Amino acid sequence: MSRTVLNRLLSHSLENYQVLFNELRFHNHNAHHLGSLYLLGVSDDKLEKAYEIMCEGLDSNKPSPHKIDISNWRSYFGDTDCCQSYRDFFREQLTTAGNDWKKKFFGFLLDNPSHPLINGVVGGLAHSLIHIGYALELDSPIVAIEALTMSAVCCDYLHEIVDTLEPPKYPSKSAIEIFKDIHLDNRFPIYDTATIYNLESVIKNCTDLILFYYNQWNMNRENIEKTMEELFDLAVYIYGATHKPNEIGFDFFLAHLLT
Repeated sequence: MSRTVLNRLLSHSLENYQVLFNELRFHNHNAHHLGSLYLLGVSDDKLEKAYEIMCEGLDSNKPSPHKIDISNWRSYFGDTDCCQSYRDFFREQLTTAGNDWKKKFFGFLLDNPSHPLINGVVGGLAHSLIHIGYALELDSPIVAIEALTMSAVCCDYLHEIVDTLEPPKYPSKSAIEIFKDIHLDNRFPIYDTATIYNLESVIKNCTDLILFYYNQWNMNRENIEKTMEELFDLAVYIYGATHKPNEIGFDFFLAHLLT
């Protein structure tokens, strides 16, 4: 197992493949797969063979309609046609930062106090957030460049809600207690088929109801690690238990909560 091989494959992926593929609808998971396999200790040979399989079906980088620079980098958030321009911009910025790439990385994520880029990382099934995690765990500026690129092009309607969030107004319940209440609330729509479009419909049509439950969350603001542990537990419960009675099945979309 070689870090050199991992870095070479990550660099090859960054150079040759877009962060989005299949009509810009799906996300490039190379960093997730390679990072997980590396951390599990697979051999260099298996890492390279796995990478070959991962690249099947991915889209090569395509020219973007706009050039991104420091003066306009916030102007094209959510424009999936700008994958290559954002990649080029963030690669230049983090590469020139050298060993201070993390400072530059967080600088872009937290650049605007009112509407920071990080508020949009839950868009696109939170792939950007997953990428950020791998960038930090692998200590990889290569993955960080992809994370910023994905954050920019996948920024969507969800950031508008996150931008306005304040600490819960009347905290009284744990996350799992709130989840149980939501499960019993018939004001939320029930869908026969699970698709990403259901999420957008619920968010936009039930915003006030969602915020009603959010404001009940007894968030442990003094111990963020404890709060994260609570959310991790909830993610496992949601993924493992959200299925029809006597029809055990695991939802692909909900799996992203775990990663």
